[in-house]
Amino acid sequence: MSTLRASFELPPTPAAPRTARVVLGELNAWTVDDGLVEDAGMLVHEVVANVVDHAGSASRGRGMQIVASLAHRWGSEERDGGKRVWFDLQRSLERRD
Repeated sequence: MSTLRASFELPPTPAAPRTARVVLGELNAWTVDDGLVEDAGMLVHEVVANVVDHAGSASRGRGMQIVASLAHRWGSEERDGGKRVWFDLQRSLERRD
């Protein structure tokens, strides 16, 4: 099984979730199935939106529930005065039930 990784830093602004999805879309060198790309886009949007919301002390709703249901694993940790949020996806043949 191969592992694909992407990492980028964004300021906690309202435009950050959309920017994160655009950056993910630019990684078209990845040859993965469309369902996995769609899940990754949703997860990127939700984890970034959650960070933006908490940086501004606002609450949007069920974004992290979406993350928990789509991601194989996910988490966050304090890093350099901020927070790093991450998730793992599995290819559709390997997805959990």
